[in-house]
Amino acid sequence: MLSWTGETIMAFDTSMSRVKAGQIWYLPVALLQFLSAILPFFLALVLSQLRPLPPRRQRGSAGGGGRGRVGIMSYNIRCGVDRRSTYDLGRAAATIEEQEPEVVLLQEVTDGGMSNGWVGTTFVGASEQPPVGDQLELLAEALRCSENTSKYKECTSAYLGPFDLTTVNRTGTYGIGILTTLPVLATERLQYSPYGDRQGRGAIGMPVELREGTRAWCICTHLQHDPTGLEQELQVEELLDWIEKLERDSGVGNVVVGGDMNSPPFFRGIRTLMKELGEDGRPGAITFPYVGKSIGTVLDYLFVRGEEIERGASRVRVLDSDTASDHYPIMRTLA
Repeated sequence: MLSWTGETIMAFDTSMSRVKAGQIWYLPVALLQFLSAILPFFLALVLSQLRPLPPRRQRGSAGGGGRGRVGIMSYNIRCGVDRRSTYDLGRAAATIEEQEPEVVLLQEVTDGGMSNGWVGTTFVGASEQPPVGDQLELLAEALRCSENTSKYKECTSAYLGPFDLTTVNRTGTYGIGILTTLPVLATERLQYSPYGDRQGRGAIGMPVELREGTRAWCICTHLQHDPTGLEQELQVEELLDWIEKLERDSGVGNVVVGGDMNSPPFFRGIRTLMKELGEDGRPGAITFPYVGKSIGTVLDYLFVRGEEIERGASRVRVLDSDTASDHYPIMRTLA
């Protein structure tokens, strides 16, 4: 197929050269050649995403119960840069402070400040001078010093990164992290297997004490940005294998998984996650707007699995009034 496509592209280039030379009647021919070149790849992508999912994995049950409510937020903060490429990490801190979640799963957090005009994944220009340091700790310190709430006086953080962006011609770095006010029992990290020369990705997990007698793994991840969805699918398989190992080794059977999956709901990787972790992890509204608040797609998810925490868990709420990032934060409450 690649050989045939290459020959078709060469024919398309020849036709376009003739169009540029004034032979405009070659334009329909060029368009047909272009469509015939990309159609096989488009069909392969559609078929790869629609093929049947494997059977759901078998897992043990977790009994018991408890009372109290715990807020979980997943938030891609774009390293403190909004959709207008304006840097202000304080706006992300204010969003967290306003909602007061006990656990915050953060994506696109940098510990490198500015590098040649780049803050993490975004170019903001040389005029901006963000504080050089670990943004996770800057957020934690801002929340600890809050005058509006004392919840974050005792706040634990953990970071995975930095991941290098030079392979995609950017000079910034980024990572993922977790902030929590709950007792933390451990911290585990996973780096996904490398895929060509793409930048690194991974997951970070903490088993936390939600309330007396109830523990849960809180896991944050940020999947690759592959428009075919194939790389996300491979990372989802790694993530689920890792979660199984965490549950088996720790004896903690409750799991919260959130993050920017870089995948719309029809991608196979997301359909696998919804099958394994629950379809209610999908928000009912867009989380990544293109135009205004109504045109965009869902890229962020927040899954809850485990008998002790599934019952009474709220549906995913999208905070679409937030403007601190190019993603909307999402939240769930565990009863």
